[in-house]
Amino acid sequence: MTALDFLILAMATWRVTSFFANHEDGPFDIFTRLRRMLRVEYDKESQPANGITKLIDCVWCLSVWVGILATAWMIAPGIGRAVALPFAISAAAIAFDVVIKKMSG
Repeated sequence: MTALDFLILAMATWRVTSFFANHEDGPFDIFTRLRRMLRVEYDKESQPANGITKLIDCVWCLSVWVGILATAWMIAPGIGRAVALPFAISAAAIAFDVVIKKMSG
């Protein structure tokens, strides 16, 4: 695995984790639907109400599991890159957006 491959995987892992943990809808509301299907629930104080919610709510925890899935790249590099690259590009675009906004104001 090259340094570029590692960077792409790391950025893709962060992006997919962010979709879940930061409660983003995702394209076509896919992550909203997935959270609903997994029965992600919160109590009245907006605290995780069950185990799956605790896992999905923590970027640090969830990134481990997403990272494990991302290692499929090593098994099927062509498919892994094709799946990871759009998420990595999205992560880079978000990073650029944050930097530009901080620089301009």
